[in-house]
Parts: sequence; C-alpha cells; structure tokens
Amino acid sequence: MPAGRLSPDDTLFDGGPPRRLETALRLAKPNQPKTILRAVLISMLAWAPLILLASIQSLAIGQDKLTDFLLDFAVHARNLVAVPLFILAESFTLSTLGKTARHFVEAKLIRDQDRPRFESIAADTRRLLNSKVVEIIVVVFAYCACLILIRSISVETIPDWHMLAKQRLSFSWAGWWHIWISIPIALILLFGWLWRLFLWIHFLWRVSRLDLHLVPAHPDLSGGLQFVGTSVRAFPLLSFALGAVVAGGVANRVVHQGMHLIDFKYIIATLIVVILLVFVAPLMAFTRKILQTRRRGIFEYGALAGAVGRHMERKWLDLGS
Repeated sequence: MPAGRLSPDDTLFDGGPPRRLETALRLAKPNQPKTILRAVLISMLAWAPLILLASIQSLAIGQDKLTDFLLDFAVHARNLVAVPLFILAESFTLSTLGKTARHFVEAKLIRDQDRPRFESIAADTRRLLNSKVVEIIVVVFAYCACLILIRSISVETIPDWHMLAKQRLSFSWAGWWHIWISIPIALILLFGWLWRLFLWIHFLWRVSRLDLHLVPAHPDLSGGLQFVGTSVRAFPLLSFALGAVVAGGVANRVVHQGMHLIDFKYIIATLIVVILLVFVAPLMAFTRKILQTRRRGIFEYGALAGAVGRHMERKWLDLGS
C-alpha cells in the first residue's frame, strides 16, 4: 500500500512522543500499546517513590516530610490524575482524530486530482508524528524546563517536603526524585500531546487548502464538513488533565495560604480560553471554505430554482390562457 494511504483499519495519529521511549523501556509494543498498564506504571513511577522517600527521610532525620507531602495537592493532581489521563487519552483521542482524517476520503470530499496531495499530507503527518528527532527534542526540552524552573523559582514557594534546608537550597531525597523523574515525566507527556495537537492543526490547515468537494445543500449546513466538528469530543480527558494541574496549584494556595477561590478567576478564565483555542479554534481553518460554498450555493441553486420556476410558469400557468 502506498505510503500515507489511509486504510479503514489505519489510525493516522497513533503514536508520537514518548512512544519510542516507552517501547525501549518495554512499557509498550508496536501493536500492543498497553494503555491502562502504562498509565498505572508511569503514574506510580512518578508518585510512589515520593511518598516512600518522604517517609524514609522523615524517620531518618526526624523532620516530618511525609505530612507535608500528603498535603501537597498539586503533586497528587499532577501525578495521580494528569499523568495517567495523558496516557489514557491516547486510546480514545488518537483513534477519534484518525477516524476524522479518514472520513475526508470516505465521504468523497477529496477530489480525484487532489488524492495524491491528501496522501502526501497524511504521509508527512505520520512521518513527523513518529520522528525520532522530535522525541529526543521533547525529552531535552522537558529537562531544560526543569533546570529553568530550579533556577527561577523562589525558595519561599518550594514545598517543605521538597527541601532539607531552604537557606542552602538543599533538596530532600523526595525533592530530587520529584525534580529529575516526576516533573520530567509529566512534561514529556505534555509536550508529546502538544506535538500531536500541532500536527492535528497542521493537518486540518493543509486539508482546508485542497479543492474539497463540498455540497452547498448538504443537510449538515456545513457543506458536508460537520463531522470535523465532532473531533472536539476527542479531548475531554486532555481538558480534564489540564484542569487538574491548575486545580492542584489553586488548592494548595487556598488551603495552605488562606487565599480565596475568587482570587484565581483570571487563571481559571485563562485556562478556559486556552482549551478553546487549542481544541476548538483549529476548526476555523474551514471557515473560508464553508463561506465560499454557501455563496456558491446561493448563486447556483438560486439560478436553478429560477430556471425551474420559469419552466413551471410557462408549462402550467400559461396552459389555460
């Protein structure tokens, strides 16, 4: 089968960072993603050592790091909610995006002369999705982000369980694990999804530039493109994961610093706007195409209706005269 060709059992967006890394660690196989198992194992890798190390250090040095850790809502929301959801979302979201991509062909929206271009778009998307270079960049970016975070964050804002002595910026055992294992895991998964979303947006934009065979009189009132809008339903798990990360940070400040939920209204509003921009705004790539189809339908169907009406008048209304 030619490279990039979309067959009925193919999933165009299946893959992406950090699938190669997970395969190398034997957490997944090419045809066996083991989604639930990966979600549990990676979540526990990020979270379980933290509670173990905090407990051991509490006993070893006599400082109650365990209680501080258990009251850190942000780390629990990130590692026990967001991380597994990032992985579980693969089985549903990627399949939905792939089905949406295939439907352009199944609905005969791609004209015969544009079929090679569409296959080329699919091939480019698959190649970039599974790029080894991109996966390396994602891992490097995650650790660079951690280094920047360590250098830029204020000592006063670092959780107590993270530190042995804030004056010397000395991290606890759990703190070191959190910096070099837990946070990078979450960032690698997040950056992997950002890359997939970028490719999804790029795919839609390139397809919207084709001469699609749209029908102005289609009952979906979108020229036959309404199915693209259903792709928004592919993102509830991702949206919930992002919301959980923000909610964990907000909960820490409300509970531990006595702040009020209303103090975070701009953060919450920003999250909503970001989710809409990332998951909904890409569909606007077809706005121009739909408007052009509507204008074409007004003129063409208007001319047809006029011709039919005049024919009926000549044949029936003039019959009795």
